[in-house]
Amino acid sequence: MKRNRVLILAGAREARLLTDRLSARPNIDAIVSLAGATDHPHPYSAPVRTGGFGGIAGLRRFLQMEAIDLLVNATHPFAEQISRSAEIAARLAGVPLLRLTRKPWEAASQDRWFHAKNLMDAIAKIPEGERAFFATGSGSVETIYEAAVQRPETDFLVRVIDVRERRSLGNFQIVSASPPFSLEDELNTLSSFGATYLVTKNSGGSPGATKLSAACELKIPVIMIARQYTGRAEHQVVYSVEDGLRWIEKML
Repeated sequence: MKRNRVLILAGAREARLLTDRLSARPNIDAIVSLAGATDHPHPYSAPVRTGGFGGIAGLRRFLQMEAIDLLVNATHPFAEQISRSAEIAARLAGVPLLRLTRKPWEAASQDRWFHAKNLMDAIAKIPEGERAFFATGSGSVETIYEAAVQRPETDFLVRVIDVRERRSLGNFQIVSASPPFSLEDELNTLSSFGATYLVTKNSGGSPGATKLSAACELKIPVIMIARQYTGRAEHQVVYSVEDGLRWIEKML
């Protein structure tokens, strides 16, 4: 029986679920790649390599040298650089590419959303004197801190998984917490901070939607940052692990 080699660019929760399913298949050897952005990543049921590939050329070389039969991009929906690199490298290496991502959230009739193109645009939409809670990840800390310096009348709280650098400023705080967060968790977090705005990226998926439900219940407006890169039409995009498995089985 031929064993097919599948490289999974991981980072999202769905990557672990897909890896578990593929590792149980006798005809598949899965390899997981992590960027190393988190100090304490969740364990995976397949061999893991950590760190970058060295750009598009490095990823293409890895695909070819490791005889990868199929590439799965299961990174975070906002991991734009690796998503672009994966598309080009897969095309150059002649390797089929699957994008496993989360379906974007859509506002319900009772939600009060303001849409932003990027983080800077989201910050600009926060009126002076408000208290903004950011669920935008560790990569946003520097930009938010700089905004807090320029806007002393507005309070900023950023939630991240790993706190790598402490910043001391009266109107700027960082809190560390790991998902998943229940609705009660999010209600308590927003209420205890006294948030008057929630800023988040449109990452999609059900686990992260509890903060949106909490904001709706507390009547807190949401500033939703749109995805900038949705990929090219030439590769397959799925929104569930089950759909991903069906496509992989068909291709292999």
